[in-house]
Amino acid sequence: MIHFVALLLLLLPSIAEANAGIPVVIYPVQWMVMFLVPVIGAEAFVLAKILQLKPIPAILSSLAGNISSTLLGVLIAVPIAFVSPMSGDGTVKDVITLLLLYPLYRLSIIVETYVVSIKIKLENLKDAIILANRISYFMFVVFLLANIIKNRIIHGYFIV
Repeated sequence: MIHFVALLLLLLPSIAEANAGIPVVIYPVQWMVMFLVPVIGAEAFVLAKILQLKPIPAILSSLAGNISSTLLGVLIAVPIAFVSPMSGDGTVKDVITLLLLYPLYRLSIIVETYVVSIKIKLENLKDAIILANRISYFMFVVFLLANIIKNRIIHGYFIV
């Protein structure tokens, strides 16, 4: 474990100078609406194609599932906000969020499958929700990695 921490400090020097700042929960809330719209759209498209749903039921199913999993995600993020280190350039926040994505991805699949299955009873529902979430979480990963790289460049850790 100590080797991992040492490696992290070398790769991300801003962790060593972690400042107190705005809790990490502000970060997801700040971007939540911006992310929710394309996520609902992408997932609705996948649900419509795989489950052969009309657009409105697909959008409503995606909306219900994503709002439910987002609310649960916010409840999980609040305690993390009080224990996670902050970084002046946001890198630590992005890395923590990146590390939490896989468990949150799994949780999203469980919640969304449950919520959507209340109205839609199809055999391949879970497979469609898994694919839809793979696409939306891929969008999150791309955003976080781009943000990490941007922060590293802006703060002079990469020579451009």
